[in-house]
Amino acid sequence: MQFQCHIGDVIFLFKRNLKIKCPKNYMQKCYLFRGLKSDAEITPAVSVEIKSKKNNRIELVHQGDALTNKDSYSIEFKSKNYAYVYIYQADSSGKIFDLFPSTTLSSRSNPVKPGELYRLPENIGAWIHLDNNKGKEQIIVMAHMNEIAEPEKICRQVINAPSSPDNVMLASARGPGGIADDGMTSQTQSQPAVSPPSSIKNLFVWKQYFNHR
Repeated sequence: MQFQCHIGDVIFLFKRNLKIKCPKNYMQKCYLFRGLKSDAEITPAVSVEIKSKKNNRIELVHQGDALTNKDSYSIEFKSKNYAYVYIYQADSSGKIFDLFPSTTLSSRSNPVKPGELYRLPENIGAWIHLDNNKGKEQIIVMAHMNEIAEPEKICRQVINAPSSPDNVMLASARGPGGIADDGMTSQTQSQPAVSPPSSIKNLFVWKQYFNHR
């Protein structure tokens, strides 16, 4: 019998009475036992929530919800794996904004640690403002066990790929206009994610839309 466990930044692999440890960045060197999956064979799982602040009330943003210039929003996510997470926002004009990793919104970067909550903007009291470009926009979250060489290019492929209600969460959206502070806090709730087809094997993809009116 074999299994693996994470203790800090070290991964321990066990088989019977044999134990090997190695840094997580060199996980591929530790796949010595038959049946143990490599990073390339694992699809990471990420839970994502978009929250809005309307009239000092914090609410979850669902498919089809409408936001105005008076509203602001944040994005919270948590990965079940050590993974490389990329978050983009695409507006109705076709422009793509990188939200994570981004030094504008967070000092944290890839790879993300499993089980830890990440928030954009990083500061609890900060929120992202809507810009003046009204219309349909979308938030795209991609995750892979390995670093993606050209994540924005893959994101555009995801945006342009045909989708169905079975594998994509539908709603509507906008582009980021700035960050606001107010000192408010909120609690996060879990939400199921989806994995539409992509050009990279075992790529996790989550999409949600909202309307900027």
